[in-house]
Order: sequence, then structure tokens, then C-alpha cells
Amino acid sequence: METEGQAAGINVEELIRKQATYSEANDPRAAAEMYLACGETMKAIKLIGENGFLEKLIEVVRSLQKTDTQALEVAAGFFRKAQTAQGFQLAKEVYLKMDDFKAIIEIHVELQQWEDALALLRAHPEHKETVYLAYGNWLAVNDRFDEAQKAFNDAGRPDLSSKMLDQLTHNAVIECRFNDAGYYFWLLAQEHLRLLGTCASVDSMTAKQRKHWRQFHELSQRAEIYFSYHHVFRYTDEPFTSLVPDALFNICRFLMASIKSKEAPLGVSKIYTIFCLAKQARHLGSFKLARYCLDRLQKLNIPHAWR
Repeated sequence: METEGQAAGINVEELIRKQATYSEANDPRAAAEMYLACGETMKAIKLIGENGFLEKLIEVVRSLQKTDTQALEVAAGFFRKAQTAQGFQLAKEVYLKMDDFKAIIEIHVELQQWEDALALLRAHPEHKETVYLAYGNWLAVNDRFDEAQKAFNDAGRPDLSSKMLDQLTHNAVIECRFNDAGYYFWLLAQEHLRLLGTCASVDSMTAKQRKHWRQFHELSQRAEIYFSYHHVFRYTDEPFTSLVPDALFNICRFLMASIKSKEAPLGVSKIYTIFCLAKQARHLGSFKLARYCLDRLQKLNIPHAWR
């Protein structure tokens, strides 16, 4: 028929193309078939995809060559846009045909299929930042902070790990979770110790290493203060404690020595510490120290209920 039309001077492909244009609104599937017949593959793919004919679309994709990248990318976009399990599976088939492993990893990340994403990452480590950043954010949202910290480090973004720990530490202090605050400060200290790298001695350190070394010691001390104050705060605010008077007495001595000559860290109360020390001193018969602590309390702005 096409030969006869050409013999009669008729452009058959042009007729089919016009017929397809007329049929788009009433019969898009038939119109797509006509576009395919006259070689308008891209128009056919767009028409099939816009109408959600996924089975027909994958048939067209399977007939294409690996080098038809533009058509394959458009088809994969329609599959992903469907937001269904079938659509994502077909999109992965298209990307596999194109050897586009980055897009396959992105689908796994979008669906939070972390095991699949991490498994694929072993063969394609160049995409580790894409996977580990998303994985780290997901872990942080789900309160798995230790794993999130490791994921950020694996992504090569220790700055995000430190930022997350800073926020967690601040929240823990504001919420009076001093044990958690101490733990997060310890993690931050370990991060600076890792960034310090290797050096033979303190004298051989570079300026950058010295900065990390100072921050390591500062954060370690801050961690010890919050770990200790956790017990003082619980003793003062709760009626019972599992610690013996000797332990609380020495904890208070450590805290007073640590914050005596400088401002106490956020959330750490000198009043609570001196009050606890005074009570333990009385229990242990150290009445001179107890009187000294009580005299100190008189000079501080103590809570109204304690007056």
C-alpha cells in the first residue's frame, strides 16, 4: 500500500502522521502506534507516558537501542513519575539498559532501600556521597545518631557529623539530659582526635593540629563535667539515688575544682553542686566544709523555694 501511495505521488508517512495527530485526543494508544509506524518514536513515547500506558511504554523501550539515550531517559522519567512499585521497577530496567547506575542508586535512595543502595555502592563507590548523605539524614531523623555520624563520615562530610552532634548536645543540655550531653561531647572530642591525625609529639604539631588538640582536651573536660553533673542534678531533683555519699561527695569536689575559676557550662548549676556538697559533707561528718558551703550559698541567688 505504501509503495502504491508512493507511486501515486502520495507521502504515506505524512498521511499517517496527520492521522496520528487527529487521533491523539480520542484514541491516544492508536495514535502512538501510528507515530511509531512513521518513525516518530519520541512523540510516541511522550504520548504513551502522558497517558500512563506503562506496559506499552516498556515494550517500546525494549525495542530501542542502548544508544537511544534521549528516548530512554524520557521513558524512565515517566516510569518514575508514576510513583508505583511497578513504575520504579521498570525505571530501573531502563537505567540498567543504559548502564546508568547513578540513577538506579537514586531510586534506591528515594525508596529508602538502603541495603540495595549500599550493596550497589560496593561496585560503584564513586556515588558514596549521594548514598551516605541521604542515609545519614534518614538515620538522624530516626534517632540513630551513632550510625548517622558514621554515615556522614563515610560520605566524606565530617562537618555535617559535627554539626549534628552540636545540635544534639545543645538539645540534651536544654532538656536537662546531662548524661546524653556528656556522651555527645565525648563523641565531638573523638572527632577532633581523629582529625588530629598522627604526630610524633606536641612540639611537632602544625597550627591546625594544635587547634584540634586543644579542642579535644576542652571537649573531653566538658564531657566529664556533664557526666558528673548528671548525678548531682538527679540527686537534687529526685528523692532517691543509687550513689553512696562518698561518691557524690567526690563528684561535687571534682565539679567545684573544674568550674571554680571560670563560668560554669550551660545548664550546670553551681548552686546545685554546692548544695549537694553541703549535704554530703554533713552525712560524712565534715561539718566545717558543710558550713563553708552553706555560707557560699547565702551569697548566691538561690531558688526561692530553697530560701
